[in-house]
Amino acid sequence: MTTVVTEAEVLAGLRQIRWDDIEQVAAQAPPLLRELVADPAWLGRALEEMFADEHLRSLSERLEIFDKVVLLHDRASGVRLRMHIFHDGYVDTPHNHRFNFTSLILAGGYEQTLYGDWAPLSLDLDPAVLRPRFIRQETAGSAYTIEHTLLHSVRAAAQTVTLTVRGPAQKDRMLVMGSDGAPFWAFGMADEDEQERTSRRLSSANLAGIRELLRAQGLVR
Repeated sequence: MTTVVTEAEVLAGLRQIRWDDIEQVAAQAPPLLRELVADPAWLGRALEEMFADEHLRSLSERLEIFDKVVLLHDRASGVRLRMHIFHDGYVDTPHNHRFNFTSLILAGGYEQTLYGDWAPLSLDLDPAVLRPRFIRQETAGSAYTIEHTLLHSVRAAAQTVTLTVRGPAQKDRMLVMGSDGAPFWAFGMADEDEQERTSRRLSSANLAGIRELLRAQGLVR
């Protein structure tokens, strides 16, 4: 019998997690994500609901190297459930995040490099000291959890798709190593210019393309 996962059940599970406790996130978030995708109709239903929800569409965006699709936003806690679709040739530079998160690989895969914990983070960080400490291949079906102070980078296969749940922001900015090696701060959407945010919004054509890709991959009906 097919299990139907409701939004209320998703929210209840997310709200039980202590997002500032990385061990609890790692223990509880992956099973929740796996339960969601075990329902073959859930992702397609969530995607269609996102298309019709102006708030979720405003949080979703097309970046140069990947699409970010926000499927659920719990305004009370700041927790978000989102899907990432990586473009051809996705390679990023070492960076941290503003929040703890867990990702489940749904299709494709990537090489992930971990550089270690660099708290507190500073623009004085010398790129010469960043050496890979752990390199692993993330494949479809694998899941991992990362703390907000950890620096990592990703080299993804084209059309890799992940389902990610992120906790509330624990800082207002993240450190990114530029392509020239110089670090810079990147901020959340709330601190960005409205025109800049608007320029990255997913168009109807973008959304239609995402739907067709997910159908071709067998992830949605």
